[in-house]
Amino acid sequence: MTDQSGIQTSANERVKGRRRTWLRNLRYSRNIEVDVPDLSATATEEGYPLEKKHQDHELEIRLVHLQPRSISGEAIQCRLTSQILVADSYEALSYEWGPTSPELSVDMDGVDTPVRENLWWALRHLQLEDQPRILWIDALCINQKNTEERNYQVSRMDYIYHSASRCIAWVGKEEIGPGLEVDDCRLAMEFIDRINSHDADSKPSITLSTQAMMEHDSLELLCRRRYWTRLWIIQEVILSKSVQVQCGSHSVPWTSLSYLFDHLKTYVHASYQFSIASSAPFRLSQAWSLTVKRGVGSSPPALADLVLLFKDSQCEDPRDTIFGLLGMT
Repeated sequence: MTDQSGIQTSANERVKGRRRTWLRNLRYSRNIEVDVPDLSATATEEGYPLEKKHQDHELEIRLVHLQPRSISGEAIQCRLTSQILVADSYEALSYEWGPTSPELSVDMDGVDTPVRENLWWALRHLQLEDQPRILWIDALCINQKNTEERNYQVSRMDYIYHSASRCIAWVGKEEIGPGLEVDDCRLAMEFIDRINSHDADSKPSITLSTQAMMEHDSLELLCRRRYWTRLWIIQEVILSKSVQVQCGSHSVPWTSLSYLFDHLKTYVHASYQFSIASSAPFRLSQAWSLTVKRGVGSSPPALADLVLLFKDSQCEDPRDTIFGLLGMT
C-alpha cells in the first residue's frame, strides 16, 4: 500500500504488489458493460493508445482539460491530453456512473461525445469561470473498449488517486428533499461548516427548532446519497491526500464531515444519531481513521476487517468485494 506521506514504496512492498498483479488485473469488471465512444484517437498528439509504463512511479495517463465558462459559454468543452503521471498536476473525480440513459453531450476536442447524466452534471458544476480545470475521470481518461489498457489503468487507480492534488467526491446535484424548502445539500454543508467552526450554538437542544430539524434532515439525506453505497469510492476517498465532498455547487472538506462523525453525540440530536451512524459515509470515516489517522509506519487494516466493514457496499461483480479493497491493505 502506498504510504500517505509520499508515493514511494519499499522494495519489499513492490515485490508484494507484483505478486498480486493477477488479482488487480481483474478489477475492471465494473466497466465491462459500458458502451462509450472510443477516445483513443484523440488521446495523444499522434493518436496512439497509451503506453504501459512498468517502471516504478512511471505511468502514462490521459487528462481532461475542462474549459472555463468564459470560453465554453453554455456548452461543456473539454480537451483530452496524455502525459506521464506527475503528482499534484490534476484533480481526480470520484463519482457514481449512474444509469446508462439518458446521455448528454460534451464537446471533446471538437467532437460531440455522449456521457452519462451524472457525469454531465459534475462537469457543469466543476467548471471554473476563467481558467481550465485539469481532471482525471475514469470514463473519459480510460479507453473502455481497449481491454488491455482498461485492465492496466484500473489496476493502478490507487496510485492515480493518491497522486492527485485532490479528490472531488461528487455525490450528485442539488435536490429538494421532502419537507425542505431549499436544496438538501446546501443546508447540510452549512451545518457541517458551522460545526467545524466550533460554534457553541451548534450543539442541539433537547427540542429541535424547525430550522435545526431541516438541517438534520438535510444531513441525513446527504449521508443516504447513492454515491456512498459504491464500493469503488472507498479506496478513491481513503487513498487520496485531500478530498472535497461536493453536492451541486456546495462543498465541504471530507475532514469536516469526518469531524462531525467523530463528535456525533455532541453535535447531532439523539433522534438522528442511529440513522447517521449506520450510514455508508460514517463507515467510510471509520476506515479512513484506521488508515490515514494512524500515521506513518502503522500497519494497514486487514482485508478481512475491510470486507466486513463494507459488506453492504454495492458493486456489479461480486469479485469486486475483494478487488475494490485490495489497494488499502
